[in-house]
Amino acid sequence: MKALKCLIVEDEPIAAGIIEDYIKLVPFLSHETTFHDPLKALHYLNENSADVIFLDLSMPHLNGKEFLSILKEKYQIILTTAHHEFGIESYDWGVVDYLLKPIPFSRFMIAVNKLRPPANAVSEAPAPLSETSQERAFRYFNVNKTMIRVFLDEIGMVESIKDYVRITTQSQTIITKGNLQEFENLMQAHGGLRIHRSYLVNLNHVEAFTTHDVIIHGKTIPVGRLYKESVLEVLKSI
Repeated sequence: MKALKCLIVEDEPIAAGIIEDYIKLVPFLSHETTFHDPLKALHYLNENSADVIFLDLSMPHLNGKEFLSILKEKYQIILTTAHHEFGIESYDWGVVDYLLKPIPFSRFMIAVNKLRPPANAVSEAPAPLSETSQERAFRYFNVNKTMIRVFLDEIGMVESIKDYVRITTQSQTIITKGNLQEFENLMQAHGGLRIHRSYLVNLNHVEAFTTHDVIIHGKTIPVGRLYKESVLEVLKSI
């Protein structure tokens, strides 16, 4: 899926930086730019496109509600604020979600998972033949100059090893050149979830889990501290 272009409109640099860091952790989001002045953000949007706006409600010169009323186009809006009193009212403004500061990453993930993909995602990036609904999706991976076919739904986990990755299925383990970011995009529609800086797992192959690790094909895989809240949120919802 084409990444959603994100704009941050937030007058507090620290709060804006946290959202920027969160966006970088999500493969289907792309941070375009940040504005501390909402008037400059409006000027930018007159000349540039965006899919999602993370919008602070309390800003000088122009508050978030006023900013929404001026927008000429419809964007997916996620409000960010330290004030809870507009929570219920905000949904009448057509926003996707309302995040209260300080924003935990797990709550951020719940919000962004409500976002719609770009309207032109299918026309701009049609799925290759191996990912159509008529066939099981697969990829060929180069292993010692031999191209080996792996069905994506059979992948249980992917481990990062410097410039290489170890791909484990129920029947085989292969090592090929690559990185986890590529596999986050590749496995997004096939149960892929990043649980650690070095590990991505397929949720469809999780046999058991605790607050610290998951078990796939009998192997225990650690859950990274940074990913812990969001991973448990996802696993408990299955």
